[in-house]
Amino acid sequence: MTEMTSDLTDSSAAAAGALPPPRWSWPRALGLAAAAVYAPHLVMGLYAFAFVSCQHCRGAVAKALVIAPGVELWALSAFVFRFPYGKWSEAAILTLYIALTLLALAGVAAGLRRWPRWRWLTFTLAAVAFSTGAYLLLAMIRA
Repeated sequence: MTEMTSDLTDSSAAAAGALPPPRWSWPRALGLAAAAVYAPHLVMGLYAFAFVSCQHCRGAVAKALVIAPGVELWALSAFVFRFPYGKWSEAAILTLYIALTLLALAGVAAGLRRWPRWRWLTFTLAAVAFSTGAYLLLAMIRA
């Protein structure tokens, strides 16, 4: 009986080295995705509140802080695919921004869960992309 147990532990130990790293849970992946997506916007908001003297720009940053990833994704897709801007109501545009923000969070979280070996690269690329978006959003607000 002890020989069988040692065979099982030896084979499981050998097989454990060949398995990929375990996938993360959804809450853990969503937490890290929220950090990658929202941390650059929080830094942008802190910068705007600390160093921007225009009250209008501060107010615009405060209003756009929650939906900023969706605003950036819509602006990028409208620029690339030439989507029309002017014919939509404010409620429809706000709903679109919220949906795109949730899609960005879900997409980064799915990437973090799907590719365990590449999760830090996924996090870094998302953080760099949304940092660039936060910088460009502040530039658009300031213009």
